Amino acid sequence: LRSLSRALSVSFRTSRASKSWWSFESALSFSRAQTRVVHHHPSSASASASLLDRRQHVRSNFTSSAVDECSDKILLNDLQFHAYHGVLPSEKELGQKFLVNVEMTATSLRDASRTDDVSHTVDYAKAFRLIRTLVVSGPQRDLIETVGEDICEGLLREFRLVEKVKVRVEKPCVAIDGDVRSLGIELNRRRR
Repeated sequence: LRSLSRALSVSFRTSRASKSWWSFESALSFSRAQTRVVHHHPSSASASASLLDRRQHVRSNFTSSAVDECSDKILLNDLQFHAYHGVLPSEKELGQKFLVNVEMTATSLRDASRTDDVSHTVDYAKAFRLIRTLVVSGPQRDLIETVGEDICEGLLREFRLVEKVKVRVEKPCVAIDGDVRSLGIELNRRRR
């Protein structure tokens, strides 16, 4: 995370007639933020070149990483189901609570936002029903890894707009000797 940082700079002339200018340079990172004010004078050509280099570096980093990685997401958080998956006989007979979180990545939801038409996006009510069917009524599974894989495959099969899916399946009440909030898995799959 420390390597994920970005530098920004803003320059302005103190007056139209002035040949010198001031710049505010900010370096933002996850661990700290720094800002400094720098006075540039025409005689310091190296300072000018340095500032230009820094601006071009920031601009090229922004366009290459932010634009290329631009994608839209549909989120379904904290879905709770009672189902009968597990290795132990008691899990298969009595069942238990499962928590499911889903993040579906689409290349763009721009058409949906412009038209305000649900047919141009992933209908999350339909996605919820599909997930509920797979977890509650689908085949009984020993492993939550298999339950997660069923959800990934079902969502990618059902929704053509979805390019990638991240599925987290958790068991909040696990029969182990220890103090645990939940145990679970997270799967990441993409369209082939």
